[in-house]
Order: sequence, then C-alpha cells, then structure tokens
Amino acid sequence: MTPQSVSTLVRAPPAGQARARKALAVRPQTGADVRVEPEVDLGPSYYERGTVARRRDHKDLKGLTGAFDEIDARAGALFDELLMVLEGM
Repeated sequence: MTPQSVSTLVRAPPAGQARARKALAVRPQTGADVRVEPEVDLGPSYYERGTVARRRDHKDLKGLTGAFDEIDARAGALFDELLMVLEGM
C-alpha cells in the first residue's frame, strides 16, 4: 500500500468518514441437514455453580478496568505518533 492509502485508511474512522461496506450475499441453503440438539439434563446444582462462578470471576476481573484504560491510552499515543509520521511523508 502506498503511504497515502494507509493515511486515508487511518484517518477515515476518527474523522467519521469510514466507508460503508456492502453486506455479503447469503447463499440459500439447499438440502441442508437439520441438526436436532440433544436434550440436556441439568443437575440440581447447575444454577448455583454458575452463580458462584460469576461472583468469583467478578471479583477476579474487577481490576481489569485500569489495565484496559492504560492500553487505551497507549494505543491513543501510538495512533497520534503514526499520524505524525504519515503526515511527514
């Protein structure tokens, strides 16, 4: 790709100029086998185990917000540097 093409692609989404993409045509299925899901017998502690797991994971993942904020800040800084490089070409 040329530097101009890269620059155009990088600048378009932040400027609100992203190109609309065409939806892909979906081919009709002919003669497709219909799959029947087997019945699942949930144990008596199924919901309790799920609730316990969600509570545990909520506590474990609580600190990720700061990590994602840091990643976002770094990505923003890299994006700004990339724009400066592309503008200098």
